[in-house]
Amino acid sequence: MQRLEDKYWQEEDVVFLYIQTVFEGHSTNTWDEGLGDLDAYGIQGPYGFDPSGPSQRPATMSMFDTGGTPYSVVINRRGKTKLSDFTPDQERLEAVIEAAL
Repeated sequence: MQRLEDKYWQEEDVVFLYIQTVFEGHSTNTWDEGLGDLDAYGIQGPYGFDPSGPSQRPATMSMFDTGGTPYSVVINRRGKTKLSDFTPDQERLEAVIEAAL
């Protein structure tokens, strides 16, 4: 993701938002662990934390019907979802971003 962040950092219509959805491993998938992951991968985008309850999915996973981690959602400026899938390779993700612009 760092390469894509670097490419689009001045593009106001592109925002990389990272959300740690906790659907398992509640004792290890913590806010601080998520921040550590961002640091380890050199990621600069905004970070959110979405833990689940004992018998529910995180709200983000329910809203975007995501299936796990890592997962990418690309939404164009009209609010239409252009990609909702396990994170593809960066070239495919870049093509979807370009098409959404």
